[in-house]
Amino acid sequence: MRLKGTKTESEFREELLHSKRSLFGDGENNELKNVLENEYPSLMSAYVLHWTPNQGEDIYMVLGN
Repeated sequence: MRLKGTKTESEFREELLHSKRSLFGDGENNELKNVLENEYPSLMSAYVLHWTPNQGEDIYMVLGN
C-alpha cells in the first residue's frame, strides 16, 4: 500500500510528531520520558506508536533512535 502524499500519511505523521512533542517538548509525559532516558541514555528522539492504559500500569510501544 502506498501512503506517500495521502491524507492518511499526513494524519499519521502529525500523530507521531504530537507524541514526540508530548515526550520532549511540554513535559506532558515526564514519567515516561524519565524511564526512557534512564534505560537509553543516548536517546535523542522517541515516538509513541501505541498506548494501552490499564488499572495499575500503562503499556507503551515506543520507537526511538
